[in-house]
Amino acid sequence: MKVLKEETRKKLLKMNQLTKLAFVIGTMFISCLTFSQGFTLTSLNTGTPVYTSCDSTLNLSVSALYEDSLANADVYFTLDGNNFASSQFTTVVWWGDGMTSTHTGSTSTAGSAISWTPPLSHTYQGIGSYTVIIQVTNPMNNSTVVDTINYINSCTTAFVFASTQLDCNNDGNTDSTLNNGVPLIISDGINTYYATTQNQQAVFNNIPSGTYTIQVNPTWLAQNGYQVLSFLGNLITVNQGMQTFTTLITLTCVNGPNTSCVSGYVFCDQDTNGVLSWPDILILNAPVIIQAGGMTQTVYTDAGGYYQTSLNVASGTPAVVMVNPNWLSVNGYSTLMGPQTILTSACNGADTLNIPVNCNNSCSNTSCVSVYVFCDANNNGVMDSGELPIANAPVQFMINTMNQLAVVYTDSSGLAQYCSNYFPNQYVFAQINQSWLQQHGYTSNNTLLTVLTSPAGTTNTGYYGVNCGGTGSQCADLWTTVTPWIGYYQGQTNYIKLNIGNYGPGTGYTYTVTMNFPAGVTPVPSSINLPGYVISGNTITWNLTNAYPGYSYSDVIQFICPSGIPNGTAHYYTSQIAATNNTTDCNTNNNNGNLLQLVGSSYDPNDKSVDHEAAINPATVETLTYTIRFQNTGTAPAQNIYILDTLSAQLDWATLEILETSHPMQLIDMGNGVKRFDFPQIWLPEESANEPMSHGHVVYRIREKATNGIGSEIKNTAHIFFDWNEPIVTNTTYNVNSALGLETLDKNSVHVFPNPASTFLQIISDNELQKIEVVDLTGKVMLSRTAQGLNEQVDLNNFETGLYLIRLQTNAGMTTISFFKK
Repeated sequence: MKVLKEETRKKLLKMNQLTKLAFVIGTMFISCLTFSQGFTLTSLNTGTPVYTSCDSTLNLSVSALYEDSLANADVYFTLDGNNFASSQFTTVVWWGDGMTSTHTGSTSTAGSAISWTPPLSHTYQGIGSYTVIIQVTNPMNNSTVVDTINYINSCTTAFVFASTQLDCNNDGNTDSTLNNGVPLIISDGINTYYATTQNQQAVFNNIPSGTYTIQVNPTWLAQNGYQVLSFLGNLITVNQGMQTFTTLITLTCVNGPNTSCVSGYVFCDQDTNGVLSWPDILILNAPVIIQAGGMTQTVYTDAGGYYQTSLNVASGTPAVVMVNPNWLSVNGYSTLMGPQTILTSACNGADTLNIPVNCNNSCSNTSCVSVYVFCDANNNGVMDSGELPIANAPVQFMINTMNQLAVVYTDSSGLAQYCSNYFPNQYVFAQINQSWLQQHGYTSNNTLLTVLTSPAGTTNTGYYGVNCGGTGSQCADLWTTVTPWIGYYQGQTNYIKLNIGNYGPGTGYTYTVTMNFPAGVTPVPSSINLPGYVISGNTITWNLTNAYPGYSYSDVIQFICPSGIPNGTAHYYTSQIAATNNTTDCNTNNNNGNLLQLVGSSYDPNDKSVDHEAAINPATVETLTYTIRFQNTGTAPAQNIYILDTLSAQLDWATLEILETSHPMQLIDMGNGVKRFDFPQIWLPEESANEPMSHGHVVYRIREKATNGIGSEIKNTAHIFFDWNEPIVTNTTYNVNSALGLETLDKNSVHVFPNPASTFLQIISDNELQKIEVVDLTGKVMLSRTAQGLNEQVDLNNFETGLYLIRLQTNAGMTTISFFKK
């Protein structure tokens, strides 16, 4: 074994100590070197790349590795990197408005907001959108990271018109309207704002732009025993500036249906007798206040002047009912009775109170709404230069989805306007029937358009954009009808009116019009004013150009009907219009006109006609076209004209379609099949001043019910009102579903004359007569007897003046012929 000397051992020990010391110093040096370089940055991130606020001051927060959610900031950033350690940073922010700031700060704790000098905060001088760039640098290792956000400084006020309807018994009818005190909440998922309705309007102030969901405060719903049945328009997008939104809220009662009702009519009591009778006028949108069971409700009369509300009180409970006195004052009206205390009744019972109003012979229109309908080529909702209006578009004006005010057809400029003596809200809803859009190949982004009301004579117009396809300028809507002019007799010159036009929006560059007339009838060429015609056989043809949007033309053409034609013979006049060459017709459903004229028909300037003979095929669901004509035979211009038309219960009311009107018209559904064709401010001249312009008409078509069977009768009568005069009652049109085919007798084999008849009716038949039956237009059998031979005579001395049908049964079948008893 080798033994070291003591001196050598001491040297080795000293070297070993020096080596350890050097290792420790080296380790400490490396450690100090790492700390001095600090946190190496790799990225800067935020969960809020876009921040919108009404506050003009933007505060930023930056923390290492984790977000400090407790920091009082608007936007939070996190620094990611390697070798986290206590570090100092320099930050530069470009605020997007031309201002730049530099900040210093340090941190030794991950997830804690870095304290900056000065703070990361900036105040903007105006609203707008700003791109903010933030750059953070660690100067010890020169690592730098950058991130960008979009800051939108935008405050707005949102007006939410909340039409809140109460349908307690869930029958689809509005029981009452909650005008005040409905608490609404809007939320974008982060922020929540509250407002309560006053006059159906909730105002949300100082809210940022964004998309919000609206709801009714659930606590309030529970306290009042309500539940939301439907909520239309509960999602809104708020942009910069003041905006208006509309919602339709229907509530139902959680505790089941109400137990009693109050109902009745509000009317202008023209004869001041306090009783609803002729010539009283029903009032639309009259606000009726009902107090019962400690609650107060306001309900508005519908288009027929009718109001109804259901109450959570037992039948027989006292209720106080009155028309809102402020509404009476605004309209210059007065009540003929004060608040009335009545007893509520069963909801399926009789009306409880009709309210007479002294209208001072004036139903002035104090407020109007209007809408332009147009082809929105760029789909921006604005009627820009070059975008075309759409004529004859049916615009539905509504208080809510359950209460329609009127359907107004746009004029040649695309304008639909409706005026009323009172609207319950500062707005109404407007929409276009989807089936009409589909029929024309159109679409629209507008489900409901909110239109603010304005005083009569002023303009506050909404714009209803329609996607017409392409530029919206290549598609026309050509139309034609044939209407009667005066009576129709054998051996005389008769007058038939041909109507053509283009509802647009595109131009009918080239098109053809044809008119067919009965065999044996001769047109008078000199009476044809529409140039370029060719007569061939029983057809008149025109090749025409340039039917601009809104174009319409009428030509009264004379036709000579020869003598010897039996009265009651059916003569059909038809018209067709067709696009040619470079013209596209977007709706061909109105390209055919059809007029039935019965030989021997007397002339009445105010009448109603149908394009089918009395007997129609029960195996076919017929579409009937009706024409209602009116003429001012008075001594002064008629300012306002309207027609009340009672549709038969055998017609499918939902299929009614307006084909053409002589003047701008509004269609109001009065309920129960009664339609009001309204011609406000028509100023129709009197016959003595301008005979050709003293006429007017409306043409519509409607399908019969598919369930009609043999024997189903379709009768219709119209009442025509000229200003404040008593109505003119038209004739009653009549159609009956009777068996056709082999069971139907050819009318040419039976002759009935004279027609019109005074004392008797002569019947001559080619076949053996078996039975004769005369019925009036109500279907009542006036005479029924057997018959023999080929000749019979019917005594008419006991018949009242009017139109009748005679049914003749022979050994060859049955036929029905109309005749007029003078």
